[in-house]
Amino acid sequence: NYSARKAPPAPENKETLIKSIQQSNEGLNDRDDFDQKEANLIKIIELEPRNSSAFVSLGSLYAANKKLDEAKQVFAHALKLLGQNDVDGQAEVYYDLAAVYRETGETVNALETIKMAVKLAPANPRYLDSLLEISIINKDKMTARDAFEKLSAVNPENGKLAEFAEMIDGLE
Repeated sequence: NYSARKAPPAPENKETLIKSIQQSNEGLNDRDDFDQKEANLIKIIELEPRNSSAFVSLGSLYAANKKLDEAKQVFAHALKLLGQNDVDGQAEVYYDLAAVYRETGETVNALETIKMAVKLAPANPRYLDSLLEISIINKDKMTARDAFEKLSAVNPENGKLAEFAEMIDGLE
């Protein structure tokens, strides 16, 4: 009986179990149901240790609940799991990781990380907007100006462009 309980589930059962856990997590709130959602994601990771989407979800859950050190670690691991083939996934994780660095006050790390996201997805207005904001915080006028030009080309109707131009001009 002991070995039967400890045996890993069969592959087809494992996939069904993972899908079931993911569906149950969809109805849970990041803040109110944190413990349950975290336990479910950890269960998925136990069943499938290379499940990058579970790690990304766990990192997002930690970030939403201000567990920023845990979020950084989980996002860094997710990047290792994603590999070179999932460019969009990597870019999104770099963006999320940059937001965590920014929130912890590690603005230099935030700048380097958001640059990686923009390198992978150079026409994404959300990433360019974040690069622009972080480069202004870091007083990096050259990067800010470059990001401003790219954002202007990609998203000319952005309402914050005039404000960004003013901020860039105010940098030394």
